[in-house]
Amino acid sequence: MENNTSGSTAQTHLERCIHLTRHFTEDSDLLADLYRRKSTLESIVTGELGLGTWEAHGASVSYLIHSGLQAADGSEPYSPTAWSENNRRVAATIFVLDKITVMLTGNPPLMSQRYYTAPLPLDLRDEDLIADSDTLNRAVKALDERGWNTNGGLYPATVVRARCTMALIRDELIEVTMGKGGSPSPEYLIGLKDRQYALIAEFPAGIKYDPQDLETSHLDPQSAYSKILMHLEHLQNIFFIDRLLVRFGHGMRDTLLETSLALAALTLHLWTHKDRFADAMMQRNFDWLMLAYGAPAAGILCQEVLGTGDHSREPSISRSMVIQKLSLLIGFFDWVQPSTPNARLCMNCKCIIQKVLDQRFNTDTETTGVSFTGWSFADQPDFNFELMDTFDWLRADAP
Repeated sequence: MENNTSGSTAQTHLERCIHLTRHFTEDSDLLADLYRRKSTLESIVTGELGLGTWEAHGASVSYLIHSGLQAADGSEPYSPTAWSENNRRVAATIFVLDKITVMLTGNPPLMSQRYYTAPLPLDLRDEDLIADSDTLNRAVKALDERGWNTNGGLYPATVVRARCTMALIRDELIEVTMGKGGSPSPEYLIGLKDRQYALIAEFPAGIKYDPQDLETSHLDPQSAYSKILMHLEHLQNIFFIDRLLVRFGHGMRDTLLETSLALAALTLHLWTHKDRFADAMMQRNFDWLMLAYGAPAAGILCQEVLGTGDHSREPSISRSMVIQKLSLLIGFFDWVQPSTPNARLCMNCKCIIQKVLDQRFNTDTETTGVSFTGWSFADQPDFNFELMDTFDWLRADAP
């Protein structure tokens, strides 16, 4: 018999909660959160690129806007409650998921930072939100002037706040990349990059990524996972900006290559230390994390291996290092079970990277069984899946 933790059982229960809520009212803030949960569950069960995931995400955005949660509440002075803070977290989470969807599919966003004015959730513990009013007031007063906690805690609200601030910058980048306004100026892109670095610099010390910190045992796996996730999103913003600067002739390939190596290495950290991240939910996220962050970086690393441009002049970056990362990426994509929703996409990644390495090391087509004359990423539609090919990163006419 199917156990209670199966995806299909959870989907059934969630659908019943949605129907029950809508039976009584369609004006409940709860619906936005329920559809947000449905979107996440659909991505786990059917994959990030499935129609069910897209439909559920669209519904979560619709109910968010219908409830007005994307707008500032206008109440001054603001007195936080468990309900109001949960609404802020829901709004921030859906906004972040919208940007993740863009990066995975290449589709336009359903929400824009131009119309998203909801305040960030305060960096409060869940326990303080559901405690008595005196306890909650003390917790609020202990926050700094920007709304971060001052005790070094890493709470669910902390992660949502940090990811939303980076998603707001990413949305600007999406707008200038996918919109009709023409090419962004180098000054704008450099300014956006400076803002991203300034944002990270202002994060509390307790949430900043530190490689040494993650190698020690005193940090619990969930906190380590959260730190890695937040730093991946920071690197992803830098990656997109560097890619655009190179495309328009205003950036250095060495900088982009360095960012790509950092993205690939940090994503692989999760897999190579998978025993530490043994929690089922964290491991279920490995494949989409690799697709979202590792695969785009792999595209740049593949270009480096194929020699599509001058090799990096940075002494610390060698082709052997790049090849090692690509080999590990092949190992990860091969590790993904065929039954997982994103297995086909992972297999496509594996095949392409393998062909690139074959192109680099095998000159005898009788040995490889494949002719690589004139081969380019643009000739591989199966590897497109609107991921590594998003924004024309790997087309033959791109830098």
